[in-house]
Amino acid sequence: MNGTNQQSWRLVLDFVSSFPEPLWSDWKRFMESLLRTCIDAGLDQHFRAGQSVSQIIISTAKEHGLEKYDPPLPRITLGWSKADGGKQYFVAYSHLNLFNSAPESLTVVNSETAFSVLRSYMAQLWRETQINEALPRALTEGT
Repeated sequence: MNGTNQQSWRLVLDFVSSFPEPLWSDWKRFMESLLRTCIDAGLDQHFRAGQSVSQIIISTAKEHGLEKYDPPLPRITLGWSKADGGKQYFVAYSHLNLFNSAPESLTVVNSETAFSVLRSYMAQLWRETQINEALPRALTEGT
């Protein structure tokens, strides 16, 4: 699991595709599309992807296993919650797992807004964790 950033994204895509149909069909379609858009943009070269239950976690950690870092590293969580009788997708920024704590920021997204919101969160994450590094072109192109 401590492979390259690109390998971590492929593993997460495999994880997403393993969820059973039809119960997870909408979630799978949403997450696969968003993850592939990130990969196509080259973001998988700069960020590591992982998962926690049904949440997708994105970080700048050098290795798998955010729980081993002290102090906790910031991360982005892609997830969903039930709201108004349906699923509500979100992008969140936090230093801790969202199953145990509230995020520092959270934006509800849909398939049209998810990538742009995620890129803005990734830029924030990069600026906080890669202080001496310029923003990757994948975060600045098309803005």
